[in-house]
Amino acid sequence: MLKHSCDVYNALLAERYEHGLSRYNLQNETLRDLKICNPTLKKIHSQVLQQLPLRVDRAFQAYYKRLSAGICPAGKPRYKKTQHFSSLTYPQSGFKIEGGKIVLSKVGKMKLVQHRTFEGKIKTLTIIKERSEQWYACFTTEQKQTRTKHPHANRTVGIDVGLTNLIATSEGMLVPSERFLRKSERKIAHTQRVLSKKKRGSKNRLKVKKKLAQAHHKIKNQRSDFLHKISRNLVNDYGMIIAEDLQIKNMMRNHRLAKSIGDASWAKLFEMIRYKAESAGSTFIKVDPNGTSQTCAQCHVRVPKKLKDRTHTCQACGYTQDRDVNAALNVQYRGNHGNTSLNEKSAISRFDDSGRYETLANPAGQAESVVVH
Repeated sequence: MLKHSCDVYNALLAERYEHGLSRYNLQNETLRDLKICNPTLKKIHSQVLQQLPLRVDRAFQAYYKRLSAGICPAGKPRYKKTQHFSSLTYPQSGFKIEGGKIVLSKVGKMKLVQHRTFEGKIKTLTIIKERSEQWYACFTTEQKQTRTKHPHANRTVGIDVGLTNLIATSEGMLVPSERFLRKSERKIAHTQRVLSKKKRGSKNRLKVKKKLAQAHHKIKNQRSDFLHKISRNLVNDYGMIIAEDLQIKNMMRNHRLAKSIGDASWAKLFEMIRYKAESAGSTFIKVDPNGTSQTCAQCHVRVPKKLKDRTHTCQACGYTQDRDVNAALNVQYRGNHGNTSLNEKSAISRFDDSGRYETLANPAGQAESVVVH
């Protein structure tokens, strides 16, 4: 089914390029003609094939969106190889669950490991094949959206992400980065060397290729499990979570840090926090990251540091703290005060006993006005 669906997708894409046909014409004309010319397609559920023109249309919509955004190169929709076409979608019907098994139209019954009960009405089913040859059934359900009140609505935390510590919170908690890819590099490198020596097209090569895919799949699962636990704990404990609005794609251009940044998966962590906070009644916001590591969280004076300096020591007020925790405190401050950058002038500043932020004097010794936040 995957192979034939891939062939149909490529044929529809060719028609779109040659004749500029719309999704409606692709479905009612091109797809109809393909089913007449190739009787084998009758063995595939009709709605599974009807999803392919939709995929082609969505690919072009995403392409036009990238063009309008000025992304270069925008990346035109491309023809797919069979091994890269890995999913089938049943949009409305053709599937059901009975007796702990999933029943697919034109396929039959298969064992199903269901990890949780369904909530709401099942709308679509997507069958996904991983490169490690593991199969997943991904159900989409429809249910009423209810926003509950968070039990710790008044608790706020700022988080700073990094490579040594994956996250540091404004309350002083440090979570070391597990570096799952780094720990498995020797095993992966050995498997890749074995794969390079196998004859192309041989069964032994396919066996080693599957073994390599399974190693990468295990790393993916380890990372996801780790990030899920961290994001769940943060959402459960805090009513507002504040993080830096990092330009991760730009940071990945640094060839010395790209692998470590990818291994840390900051973007995936932020996405997990976002959707979990939305359903738990919590709030997740991002603030300007500029200068959070170079500013004292106590007096807000700029304290320049190099990347190797892991401890923040302020010469103005004497405040000493872990570099990442200091940055997390600055992130929390910006989130609580309208996402504005901190005052990073060279004035000596402090918080008084009542919690007010007071500027004492500038470098020239002239008195400054008191600023109350």
